[in-house]
Amino acid sequence: MNWIGRTHPSTLKDNLYCPSIIGGRSWNPGSYNPDSGVWFNSRQEICQVAKVRPERPPLDPLGWYAGAELTWVHPPGDKAHGALDAWDPLTGKRLWTVPDKYPRISGVLSTKGDLVFSVDIKGIVSAYDASSGTELWRFNTGSGTRGGIISYMAGGEQYVLVPSGIGSAVAAITAGIYPEVGQIPAAATMFAFKVSR
Repeated sequence: MNWIGRTHPSTLKDNLYCPSIIGGRSWNPGSYNPDSGVWFNSRQEICQVAKVRPERPPLDPLGWYAGAELTWVHPPGDKAHGALDAWDPLTGKRLWTVPDKYPRISGVLSTKGDLVFSVDIKGIVSAYDASSGTELWRFNTGSGTRGGIISYMAGGEQYVLVPSGIGSAVAAITAGIYPEVGQIPAAATMFAFKVSR
């Protein structure tokens, strides 16, 4: 394994990793707008302390196995947080950012009409101006989301479909740092919004 200049983690000692095992952006889809050449992305700034230890993986039933005791923590000198960002992928320049107190764990959708849709961990879906990041519209779905946002046409009208329902290991990890996230109601709902012209 190539650790790119990193040392191997010490066993039975605390090892700080930033970003954490859930990554700086997790698996959630970002969105590239080919007309503007801009990449829109949710991110999460959260670290972990790992204490590597000998461990037998659970086999019956199968379960989580990391070979370490993991604790999620705030980044050194900062609070765990997230953001919705717009990037020029050719230069690496960030064009704008919408900061968030909590890690952003939803997908992002950009449209040909220069809108960007994203949902925060509390379940507020927002539409932003793609060129400035200014919030143009918001709706409370009642629960956070982990899934991707899609757009479709029906009867000549454009719709945006947003899943709502907090869950997954990432939501549980976030609740370990921000206990109020654990109080967000669970749900399993789809919301469809018509995009006005």
